[in-house]
Amino acid sequence: MNEIARHLAEIGTEKTVPKNTIVITQGSSLRDVYCVVSGCIKMSRVGRNGAERVVGFKMPGDIFPDNYAFGDAEDAMFDYESLEGTRLVRLSKEQFQSVFAVNQGLRDACFQYLIRGNAGLLIQVAALKHPHATDKLMLMIYHLMVRYGTERKKGMYRINLTVSHAMLAKLVGLSRETVTIELGKLRKHGILAFGTKKLVVNKQALRDKIGEDGLAD
Repeated sequence: MNEIARHLAEIGTEKTVPKNTIVITQGSSLRDVYCVVSGCIKMSRVGRNGAERVVGFKMPGDIFPDNYAFGDAEDAMFDYESLEGTRLVRLSKEQFQSVFAVNQGLRDACFQYLIRGNAGLLIQVAALKHPHATDKLMLMIYHLMVRYGTERKKGMYRINLTVSHAMLAKLVGLSRETVTIELGKLRKHGILAFGTKKLVVNKQALRDKIGEDGLAD
């Protein structure tokens, strides 16, 4: 069990939600803090036109909603939905704050969690701002690799998310057809491979293609 999840499981309540379960609804009043033990939670927001925009994911050891656990938000900005059967630890904000105040190990782990999330967020913002589809998608894949990837063998990273072309399209704001075409180009250049429902990324090849040697891990 991840260190953050382990600390919070000592005082919180564990629950398992099946695939495609809405845990928190956009706009609802926030009452609890959650930590993912296993599985995956999708964060998304529905715009005024009714279209869904995926904004990120919560993986084992991740806390949500961040702006409630660590801030003063009162209402949910996003929908939080399980992409697979997911184990969660649930606790009140008061419980979270009380254990955070006295548990140095939890504070250190949360500090690293927030740094990692912020680094990934900067790349994600750069991707969303980029005007060109190829570069937008490459930067987003780099973000997913940094935030959710593990090195399987030297230089090859598996993104530990089951992300469909349609999901990627909602994440980067492109059409599904464009994403499919661009992924094909990256595969042809040896930047991507498709494992068992997971993307495998050649990190150096992707960095070279982006042309930004200064990208931080």
